[in-house]
Amino acid sequence: MIFDNELHDKTEMMKLLNEHWCLNDCMPPLFHGSDESVLSLNEIERTEIKNHLEIIIETIESLFKKNNIGITNKILMNSRDSHGRSATAYVYATARKNNSPLYSYNNFYVTNGLERAIEFSKISTVLGETGWVAERMILGAEALGIELPNNSSFMKAMETYYNRKELIKKPVVVMLLDGKVSDFSRENGDEFIIDSFYEMIKTKETILNLRMKNQLSFKDRVYLIKEKYYDDLREAWNNV
Repeated sequence: MIFDNELHDKTEMMKLLNEHWCLNDCMPPLFHGSDESVLSLNEIERTEIKNHLEIIIETIESLFKKNNIGITNKILMNSRDSHGRSATAYVYATARKNNSPLYSYNNFYVTNGLERAIEFSKISTVLGETGWVAERMILGAEALGIELPNNSSFMKAMETYYNRKELIKKPVVVMLLDGKVSDFSRENGDEFIIDSFYEMIKTKETILNLRMKNQLSFKDRVYLIKEKYYDDLREAWNNV
């Protein structure tokens, strides 16, 4: 994905949103919340970090199971941040282990819900939702008093996590314009029935998460908005 176009003018944001709000043959504007440090990673760097985070998630998920910790455990339910609970991360971790298509993180996901993208951007520094799941699993284990392994692979994975965690947060929202339905699938990878899909997205009230099939198809229609311009983006979006 190429991110050369940065928006910081509310008038320009509103102009683009109005000009590219189309429903008959293409998608309305779509958004992806992330962090500048994540977007700057190349494929090799991203894969290495993701693999280390997966070690953390899988290891702690197994420890929870070994200690008969359920997803409704009160301590995990009470271990939370603005995005969610450690209990929710545990559900995600188990779903990933079972290869649930709904929790596949090898694709680029977008939403037609601006607030959802903004919220997500603020927890994306480690590595998007994979980083969030790893963090909540670590904090959940700490809250439960479960001792974490000290083998070399796990310690190396934790080193990667802490290095990412120490980065200064730089939330950003990526805005994509003029997407075709054929560019996307449902969050779980299923194809859309086009007629019913257009019914779903006629208003902003129906919030969907979508999986992008081909990032390169958007190379000329991608815009980056930094956190300090979120209020301008909100105002522009609310007036479209």
